[in-house]
Amino acid sequence: LVKTGWVGISFIPITFYHFFVYFLGIKKLNEKIILYSSYGITFIFICFLLSSNLFITGYFDSFWGHYPRAGFLHPFFLIFLTLLTLRIFYLLYREMSQEKKGARFYQLKFVFWALIFYVLSATDFIVNYEFNFYPIGFIFIILFLGIFSYTIVAHRLMDIKLVFRKSTVFVLSLVSILIPAFILKYFFERYLGDFSAWLDLV
Repeated sequence: LVKTGWVGISFIPITFYHFFVYFLGIKKLNEKIILYSSYGITFIFICFLLSSNLFITGYFDSFWGHYPRAGFLHPFFLIFLTLLTLRIFYLLYREMSQEKKGARFYQLKFVFWALIFYVLSATDFIVNYEFNFYPIGFIFIILFLGIFSYTIVAHRLMDIKLVFRKSTVFVLSLVSILIPAFILKYFFERYLGDFSAWLDLV
């Protein structure tokens, strides 16, 4: 189950890179070579993941539950992830330097900041090396999704035009706040004791 779950995680670097190549409209041959080669590397990682213990060597027990343990190939995956992320930042920065103003510039600007928050979620990989702290990457992913959603609504990212009634915006905003709040409340009550009196107030 741990290894099966990691199949999806293995695809994160390449699918992000593929999205940005498409989003930025890059059609150069060298970029396509990097893209298809990266898919090949990803499938190699997945083959090692499912057929051996070289990538993920099972799991370990921590104070909040089970978590995957990194194997010999895991650092190489992190290097691969880092190289693709740096490539994405380079492509975004190059595009931003060419767009000084206008709707496209603001789309690129907000996507750039959203990506920075998403990169911070990579702190969860540290836990794979049995550092005993709770993985908080989901917080950065929520921030990433919030900025990305704002860019879609306010700046028509990817030419998506959403028309909402004010009541719909209010309900969606409320839900986006309450769901993380209930998750945090559950975590605190289960692992750190009963703080319901002041936690409910917060």
